Amino acid sequence: MFCPKCGEENPNNAEFCAACGANIGRSSEMIESSNKDIQDTETSGSIID
Repeated sequence: MFCPKCGEENPNNAEFCAACGANIGRSSEMIESSNKDIQDTETSGSIID
């Protein structure tokens, strides 16, 4: 897995980047997914369940 902030390669199970300390764990993926759902709802005008 590569860090989206600095590009450093990290183990797939890493929660934080070994180089810059950015959160790259599962929790950040869930936040990004939630943000995408919110953006999709705002643009479509309907609620996604």
